[in-house]
Amino acid sequence: MPAAIITDGALWGRAFIPWQKQYFRLHNPVTNEWAPLPGAEAKITASFGTVAMAVADADMPDLPPLNVVETHVALPAEVMARYREMARELFTTAEGRTIEAASPLIATGKLAQMANGFLYDAGNEDAVFVHDLKIEWLRELVESLDGEPLLIAYEFIEDLRTIRRALGEVPVLGGPTSAAESSRLVAAWNAGSLSLRALHPAAAGHGINLQYGGSRMAWLSPSWSAELTQQAIARIYRPGQTQHVTIHVCIATRTVDEMKRNRVLGKMSAQEAFQKHLEQI
Repeated sequence: MPAAIITDGALWGRAFIPWQKQYFRLHNPVTNEWAPLPGAEAKITASFGTVAMAVADADMPDLPPLNVVETHVALPAEVMARYREMARELFTTAEGRTIEAASPLIATGKLAQMANGFLYDAGNEDAVFVHDLKIEWLRELVESLDGEPLLIAYEFIEDLRTIRRALGEVPVLGGPTSAAESSRLVAAWNAGSLSLRALHPAAAGHGINLQYGGSRMAWLSPSWSAELTQQAIARIYRPGQTQHVTIHVCIATRTVDEMKRNRVLGKMSAQEAFQKHLEQI
């Protein structure tokens, strides 16, 4: 929280989670969306006005071009058959196991896992292989960049494990990394010492500046949240960035990836998007 730096914690405290729980409630646990409590926005705005000032768009420094490149991959027919089974029946089989979802909401998370190439069975330490299309996409992208720095946004911890199996021990921002180690990695990235770095969008918070170390970002899948998407991209697309910024996004065709993208683009609500998705598959 940048305000903690400016006010030495006097404004909102030093920890994000207590502040979040004070002003917000968890609206959707699957997409990790939080909604403000009644009156919270007015209180936050009023208190923030004591440490912030408004700057007109015309006074902001110019940024280089930003380009989003979507790559669509089609899942194999047998994978799509199991995907449809999970969507409609709330269960499917993978590697000889029957994996169930207790509700449509949980099934949505399972479908996102399948789109990425795996399924959790008995927790996030027990992942079952589904396909390798996305990690092969990432591997080919890294090879094509020939050492050019790349930030890799991942959604699930199994995504990170898959990234590291394919590309080695890629340093990660957030998750299992301590605050001190994260600070060291930020400095190393901006100094040009790291060619690959992984991050979870939820860990790419305001105040983390990565614009000096690279201008490319790869997403194994779209995020559920427009806010997290914009926040993560803004780590490299911000004042101080001098290169053309390219965001690569891998989208599994006819899966929740398309639903997530539509939500981020603001085309429809979650319920509308999911209903349309069921009709399409």
